[in-house]
Amino acid sequence: MVDHLQILLGFYFRPLASVARVLDEGKLGWAIGIAVVTALLLQGPAYVLQQKRMADILVQAQSEYRATADEVEGPRQSAKAVELQRKIASAHAPAFSWWPDATGSLRELALVGIILTPIAISLLGWWEGLGHSRGLMTRNYGSVLACLSMAWAAAKLPAVPLGFLRLNLADDPPWAIWIIPATWVLFAIFAGFVFRTSLGARWPGAFGVSVLGSGALLAGTALSAGLGGISYMFASPWLLYMLWMRFGGSASALGDALHGSQNYRRSLEAISLNPHDADAQFQLGLIELQRRNFVKAEERFRAAIKIDASDADYFYHLGLVLKETAKHQEAHDLFERGVALNEKASNHEVLRELGYSQMELGHMEESIQTLDRYTNLRPYDPVGLVYYGQALRKAGSESDANASFEKAIEVWGTLPKWRAAELRSWERTARKELKK
Repeated sequence: MVDHLQILLGFYFRPLASVARVLDEGKLGWAIGIAVVTALLLQGPAYVLQQKRMADILVQAQSEYRATADEVEGPRQSAKAVELQRKIASAHAPAFSWWPDATGSLRELALVGIILTPIAISLLGWWEGLGHSRGLMTRNYGSVLACLSMAWAAAKLPAVPLGFLRLNLADDPPWAIWIIPATWVLFAIFAGFVFRTSLGARWPGAFGVSVLGSGALLAGTALSAGLGGISYMFASPWLLYMLWMRFGGSASALGDALHGSQNYRRSLEAISLNPHDADAQFQLGLIELQRRNFVKAEERFRAAIKIDASDADYFYHLGLVLKETAKHQEAHDLFERGVALNEKASNHEVLRELGYSQMELGHMEESIQTLDRYTNLRPYDPVGLVYYGQALRKAGSESDANASFEKAIEVWGTLPKWRAAELRSWERTARKELKK
């Protein structure tokens, strides 16, 4: 519990590190529980004001009824009673218009899991090329939901003390109307950090999907509120029982993938205490690379190389990290060392990245030779064909470059669905290059 509260507070200062802690230490049940408590606390100020307002109206209505009971008789008395009953019923309206209704926050939180989480995973899987949507959903739904639940709680929590502060003010302050919109903006920002780390998305994709997903969440919340009492049918004990019987097994397994990845990381951390185990450092580096935490990934890969400098994969992956941080010369040296050790490392991809780094450094003749060799070894890799086309274009061979881009598109169309999903962005890149 204390760890989760620390993670919650960490979102305000180090959001990326907080998301990583949820992935490494968090529990899905605790994350959802904290979000539910936050939703209930958020309703506190509105509930107190609503109860106070209802009590005042009841006292006033009862006083008016007693005062007129002796003066009004028959049908007129009945009409007056109906009017007073309507007045009493109006006490159940929200205390002030800019605050959520009595179930609004819980409804919004439920839609985070029902709408935002699957939409975000599907969109980023398609845009970033993270893999086939079904497998991606199975692997990541629980972890993304845990992170989003904590992010939602952190974004909404500041509204709680501000709401209680409102109780001591005679009138709504001018800034009051902006509190709830501000929590939505804050949640969209936190969600961007969640998608960056939990799914390994690039910054534009992470925040783009965050904005789109938050818009869909807002629309879903407004729609569910507009349904009014109809939405309460989903709280029927019989319906909940039927849903649990149908999906209970899947629901109970939501946290299994998160739990499994945490156990795997803990095992690696324990093994990495051995100063002679390079592979544990390498595997931990792969986890950080997937999260796009390049600083820690670089530390892990350098530690692996320090222990064992004979594995080409270690040099290849450290080169990938430096490539992402635009350190092309050092990346080139690492790829060159990896090729010298074993040019077949990672299915010859170390050779492909060497050709790319040569192109970035302006060594066009060497780049074309390296990429030509790679595309002959792996003629069905769209990435290598795009790199080769870019190198040919920079060298002035426009027709050969276009032929390479066309082949990349053709090859992408022959790939299995799961592989095509991973490389979709390269097909788009090839099409863009053809239009230049």
